[in-house]
Amino acid sequence: MLIAVQIPAIQTFIVKKVIENFNENKHTNIQLAYFKLRGLSELTLEKLYVPDERGDTLIYAGSLNVKLNKIALTENRFSLFTVNLDRAKFFLHYDSTGSNLAFFLAKFASTEPKDSTEKTKPISLICNNLNITNSTFNYRIDTAKLTPNRFNPSCFSIKNINLALEEIYITKDISLKLKNLQAVENSGLAIENFTAGALINDTSVVVSEIQLKTALGSMVNWNSLALEFTDWKSFNKFNAEVNLLLNADSISEIQLSDIRYFVPEVKDFEASAKFSGILSGTVSDFSVKKLFISTGKNTAMTASISATGLPKIEETFLYFDINNLTLSPTDVQELNIPKQYKAYLKLPKEIQRLGNL
Repeated sequence: MLIAVQIPAIQTFIVKKVIENFNENKHTNIQLAYFKLRGLSELTLEKLYVPDERGDTLIYAGSLNVKLNKIALTENRFSLFTVNLDRAKFFLHYDSTGSNLAFFLAKFASTEPKDSTEKTKPISLICNNLNITNSTFNYRIDTAKLTPNRFNPSCFSIKNINLALEEIYITKDISLKLKNLQAVENSGLAIENFTAGALINDTSVVVSEIQLKTALGSMVNWNSLALEFTDWKSFNKFNAEVNLLLNADSISEIQLSDIRYFVPEVKDFEASAKFSGILSGTVSDFSVKKLFISTGKNTAMTASISATGLPKIEETFLYFDINNLTLSPTDVQELNIPKQYKAYLKLPKEIQRLGNL
């Protein structure tokens, strides 16, 4: 009997029966094509489908393989060697009643009265390596819609995800190391390589030692980026309610062609700029200290800046406190910008003859 249960076909049959019973009792429609448990050391699932309360896809996993280390159910402690997930799709939706994920997880909640004297231990999960390949993540709040050629924090879709994480610790907080990420967002923003460390809790996300390269050539090298917020609903009003703290002492290079996904008004500009500095505030109201920015061969500036009004360029107020400015007329004339803006940057002949200022 024990040998028969170890056969994948028998295991799959048993698990499908359990799922059918769960579907009937919880009024859902989870589906699974293949299940294999190799002792207590390895688990494999194929074509797992989990719908949300509307019958739309919540989670789909083409293939999931988990190599187990130690499991202590009574202690709520789980330790995994590796998790490999391929061809996954995850759709996270929020509305006034909460998220589709929370609605689904509520199906697993016990209907028995909770013993107030019983102390349950928090879940602790450790995973040495997590690899996600050829996958998609979709996020939407209420009725927000995807915006072509522009990143919308209230509704976005990330596809072609290839992700490698290490040293994942999940308790009350989450910490991990991002070994590599490649992905393409619906707006067109494409990440070729992204490495960092991360710490996440209920009111902040702190990313450190950031190295990022985009398909259009932006090279980001930041010490740290912290996002602070009241709760996760703050992301619904990201520009005004999520506070940013950026420490970028090292030089990074940004292509304006990447900025257009966040500020569409610069979509016709083709230029790059190198910069470093320390930023604090929200997208709509921020300041930058120790700012260094350069473009072209001989144009550079050190300054402090404050800005209010973004992302609406026409309503934005900028304040500059310039410490040092070197301006090259040649760099200005060679800027690749739309013709309608060229007239504003046309320098008098007297200044052109002076050379670098």
